[in-house]
Amino acid sequence: MPRRREKKTILNIFRMAFSFTWATPEQRIWLRGHYPAFHRAACLQKKGPFFRRLFEQWFYDYPDRLPTDDELCAVDYSIDLAASRINLNQRRKIRFYYAWCMTQCYIY
Repeated sequence: MPRRREKKTILNIFRMAFSFTWATPEQRIWLRGHYPAFHRAACLQKKGPFFRRLFEQWFYDYPDRLPTDDELCAVDYSIDLAASRINLNQRRKIRFYYAWCMTQCYIY
């Protein structure tokens, strides 16, 4: 009998994708410290300006890592493209962290 696939709801995707192992404990504390400002921005429908400021601060405090050989190979050894993918993935993880927090009654 084939294995039954779990329904792909937004909440299940957040749970599967984000065990938050991508962030160090120090980084999670940093993100938690900005949650009240995110909540205010979300209530005012002003998340864009919030994330612009947050990303500027985040990448100042936690610069992007260098691409691995596998990541470079995947983009035909374009360092700029590999670095932009790393940056984009980090931004997605941070956005999903705050979206996930909004689905909870507490901050992980």
